Amino acid sequence: GWRSQRGATAIAIVALALGIGATTTVFAFVSGALLKPLPYPDPDRLVMVLQDRSAFGGPAREVISPGLFVDWSRRAAALEGVSAIRIWSPNLTGKDRSGLDEPERLAGAAVTGDYFHTLGISPLHGRAFGRDDDRFGAANTVILSHRLWMRRFAGDPGLIGQTITLDSQPAEVIGIMPATFRGAVVDADIWNTMRLDPGNAPRGIIMLRAIARLAPGAALEQAQAAMTTLQTQLQQEDPELLGARARLIPLHDDIVGPVKPVLLVLLGSVFMVLLIACANVASILMARATKRRAEMSVRVSLGADPWRLIRQLMTESALLAGAGGLLGLFLATFGVKTLIAMAPPAAPRLHDVEIDGVVLLFTAGIAAFSAMLAGLAPGLSVARGSVAAGLREGARETSGFSRPRGLLVMAEVADRKSTRLNSSHQIIS
Repeated sequence: GWRSQRGATAIAIVALALGIGATTTVFAFVSGALLKPLPYPDPDRLVMVLQDRSAFGGPAREVISPGLFVDWSRRAAALEGVSAIRIWSPNLTGKDRSGLDEPERLAGAAVTGDYFHTLGISPLHGRAFGRDDDRFGAANTVILSHRLWMRRFAGDPGLIGQTITLDSQPAEVIGIMPATFRGAVVDADIWNTMRLDPGNAPRGIIMLRAIARLAPGAALEQAQAAMTTLQTQLQQEDPELLGARARLIPLHDDIVGPVKPVLLVLLGSVFMVLLIACANVASILMARATKRRAEMSVRVSLGADPWRLIRQLMTESALLAGAGGLLGLFLATFGVKTLIAMAPPAAPRLHDVEIDGVVLLFTAGIAAFSAMLAGLAPGLSVARGSVAAGLREGARETSGFSRPRGLLVMAEVADRKSTRLNSSHQIIS
């Protein structure tokens, strides 16, 4: 039994664990970044609204001016709740929850008044911005993230309606966002309103990123056509806009676009590693089955069902894959935490990467796939093996066994060469 071959068993389990663990780790990032929907109501209807100047040699995704934002927000009938965002980094002063008065530079965002309405998220405490908060000359109001509220103000519910000091100016706290909320475009800890003057919004300064929600009943293609028509009208009114067209990009695609090819390439690479691990385990199972050939031949000659023996081999490979899957899941848990800690803060959707139910199902699936792949060749050898040859040759290999093992060796060599070629190609590229 396997207890008499503990070394081979350990090697098989470790090989599978490394393959399954690496594949699960990368899939956790693929699932969190690419497969999970954005954490907003109807996220597929959220779009980035950008300028495209590629037809005249400019960037295909350019930010916009306050003046253009005013035009779009007023006249874009195919869009609902056009909102602008820019980075804002205020300096917070005043006593924290421990009583210390230490200044702190905050990661913030200045937004237009319907930003939270566009995303479809309401504050946990207090209220969201309204039109009056975003009027030119309105009082300074702010909304805090849940983590800043807990860290700096000890979760004090009485903070709503109170003022804090930002850049030496008072600001009224009107809302606290839920703990699960993450801002779109800018992951901020504090938000305030831009309070633009629509009649004096500059057109020569590009500083804003705009998001919007598609109007009810409008598809992305229809909204894009409507925005193209509107941009043509605006270019006739303002020659400075010539050469730029409005471009709508699904918000999810805009966020994860830069990392999507990298994640897919990594997933393909670790899947090749998993195939190599399965080939190694299959070779171990083949060697073990070869040593037991005489025993199996005697059992078949005494009337044992060959398919029962095949099921026995498949069960053994399933047990190995199950043990490898559990160990691989353990390795993946640490792998995910390590990669999140090493990733740059600007990496998209890191907070959505976790070992959740989808990842667990994926791990179970690749463990079952590994069991089937590793046990297939030994099982076919039993099905094709000659009983008489087994009785005559004992533990020596016959053609029924040598051919599958030869194929396994060829497959593993091909996998390794393919991996090396891919690595070389990536280095050259």
